Amino acid sequence: MKEIFDDIYVGSNIVSKLNDYTKDFDKILIFSNETIADLYFEKFKSSLNEKDKIFYFAIKDGEEYKNIESILPVYDFMLENNFSRKSLVISLGGGVICDMGGYISATYMRGIEFIQVPTSLLAQVDASVGGKVAINHPKCKNMIGSFKNPYRVIIDVEFLKTLPKREFKSGMGELLKHSFLTKDKSYLEYIENNVEKIKNLDNEVLENIVEQSIRIKKHYVDIDPLEKGERAFLNLGHTYAHALESFFDYKAFTHGEAVAKGVIFDLELSLLRGKIDTKYLEKAKNIFKLFNIDTDLIYLSSDKFIPLMRKDKKNSFNKIITILIDEKGNLSKTEVQEDEIIRIIDKYKNDFLRASIDIGTNSCRLLIAEVQKDNEIINFFFEIYKDLEIVKLGEDVNKNKFLKEEAIERTLKCLKKYREIIDKYSVEEKNIICFATSATRDANNRDYFIKKVYDETKIKINRISGEEEAYINFKGVISSFDKNFKENILVFDIGGGSTEFTLGNINGIKKKISLNIGSVRITEKFFLDNGIYNYCKENREKAKEWVIENLQELEYFKNENFTLIGVAGTTTTQVSVREKMEVYDSEKIHLSCLTSKEINDNLNLFIKNINKQEIKGLDPKRKDVIIGGAIILK
Repeated sequence: MKEIFDDIYVGSNIVSKLNDYTKDFDKILIFSNETIADLYFEKFKSSLNEKDKIFYFAIKDGEEYKNIESILPVYDFMLENNFSRKSLVISLGGGVICDMGGYISATYMRGIEFIQVPTSLLAQVDASVGGKVAINHPKCKNMIGSFKNPYRVIIDVEFLKTLPKREFKSGMGELLKHSFLTKDKSYLEYIENNVEKIKNLDNEVLENIVEQSIRIKKHYVDIDPLEKGERAFLNLGHTYAHALESFFDYKAFTHGEAVAKGVIFDLELSLLRGKIDTKYLEKAKNIFKLFNIDTDLIYLSSDKFIPLMRKDKKNSFNKIITILIDEKGNLSKTEVQEDEIIRIIDKYKNDFLRASIDIGTNSCRLLIAEVQKDNEIINFFFEIYKDLEIVKLGEDVNKNKFLKEEAIERTLKCLKKYREIIDKYSVEEKNIICFATSATRDANNRDYFIKKVYDETKIKINRISGEEEAYINFKGVISSFDKNFKENILVFDIGGGSTEFTLGNINGIKKKISLNIGSVRITEKFFLDNGIYNYCKENREKAKEWVIENLQELEYFKNENFTLIGVAGTTTTQVSVREKMEVYDSEKIHLSCLTSKEINDNLNLFIKNINKQEIKGLDPKRKDVIIGGAIILK
């Protein structure tokens, strides 16, 4: 353990150090979020000595809860338990919790002491040090706050071992920003020489980079504690970053990801003003690339983005203030003009937002993504927003080849909501792609449906064939693999009305087959009668025979070697149920492996419990068709 300043300690497994600083307080509040609480509250209870005066409070996890509504119940709890001016708050968590815990201590009874125990890399090098405490206003980040230094800061790098990879990368974004704030290049050289050790979470290296990053930040804090001058340099990249976070409601990018892009924005401005050259800019981008941190700016509507940059708390007199840097590392505050912002963002016209709407038999799906155009090829790059809504457009279409009016209205209501979201993110009309699959293909009144949607939402529906649907699925899956992956894959997508099978590899598609079997179609055909579901053994056997009969067309694939890959809800739900996921985690599901036994076990679980209780990991929206889909999958 290192005592790098009188009040800041860095080390490994040093949580018990808190006992040295809790004796003089009558009550102690451990303040955290629900995710961290599940991981660490028990450890804290065993590590702290004076258990009778320790209280625990956890809020929901996420930047969207960094507001006064989340803090008022904390005040209620402290008052109910007679917290006094001699009480202590310990913030246990990432940047949101450190900011909020500090704000609570600064405002409760006009100020009590607090200790920061940051659990994320971002909080360890940023939020826990410097004494800036705040909450968000709906219109702006960190707009309501104060300056209050923590009583102590205990930084334990062991916490980083349970940090999600993306959150660690976010912390590296902020940490690498610090390397631009010192003319001493030994810090950056140390990072560049230890990239693999950092990625592998080597304790000694982590302690060293956290310590050096804190020393850089502390230098600016000590010479300008109330941010009247040079401390503002710590905001390198933050004017753009805060606007980007706000534009996407703090849901698309982590703070560190946004800061990395913001640093490049400030360097683009420095380049525009002749302070640096393109070589300096490219070297800066490569520093972030060492940790797979994207720094490309996104081409966004200047009409919406520039006003968000004006709302940054560094601004005054309606000016937009940001930070410049020159070749020698000298920093300066500057006002950036609107035309400069537009010129910089225009450089990234090939990095834009695209919205994709999939109107299926059972559900509508929206995906808004950052994409990159390379010549005429548009590559998926980063997921911004996604949503799924069960609309049952294909209700009874299997029987009468007709889209019911009430099903059209449900779908239309969903599409109107999607249109509002798309417009909010300023996706250009040419970058809105909407396609309808099996139910629309099969319906005799499809033209009426397509026209009605366009008239009321201006969303143009492309009706695609089963083969086109299979092609889209395959291209999406193959892009997930490394370019050196040469093996064959057979991608299948069990939809509501049809199932597509596509065989191929990185070099292209060998064979596509679309079958008229799907989770909604099989459910309506065998398990639904006059609104009542019946999954008896006899109905299941009939369904199984029907599926096997339809699968005869797949004989071609039996002579091929391939890895079988399932996409969409029927397959992903199998994994989420197996893992008993209370919160859906796409990272855990992506490229996980399913066995025949696990599928069968899940099917038995569905049949046994579908009408009795909720099943962990099963989205209630899929409840009506999950048994039919699982039978096809089996």
